[in-house]
Amino acid sequence: RGMVRGGGRKPWKQKGTGRARSGSSRSPIWIGGGTTFGPQPRSYYKAMPRKARRLAVKSALSDKVNNSELYVLEEITLAAPKTKEVLNIINSFNVGDAKVLFITEGDVNVERSARNIQGVKA
Repeated sequence: RGMVRGGGRKPWKQKGTGRARSGSSRSPIWIGGGTTFGPQPRSYYKAMPRKARRLAVKSALSDKVNNSELYVLEEITLAAPKTKEVLNIINSFNVGDAKVLFITEGDVNVERSARNIQGVKA
């Protein structure tokens, strides 16, 4: 109601007109008036303990590994940054259009080889 434009002045005086009393032309009863208890934007964020969140991610990833939906490679070594070599590695797993994530600890060759492939995050 307070967000509707206008309605600041009293439409007519309180007594003596024979009409019902009114204080604003933007009352929810009036045409063009505000909404009674309309939706209010709010955050639905629910805090979750860090350990519980980590446990949930671990269990989800381990379930994907058990169902052969996730492949984990211990080490990928490339002599030179070649995108073709990374594509051959990805195609050997028959991932299709699935997303691929490389987590490398400072291996620049793998990062440079994979960054130009669509659907791959290195």
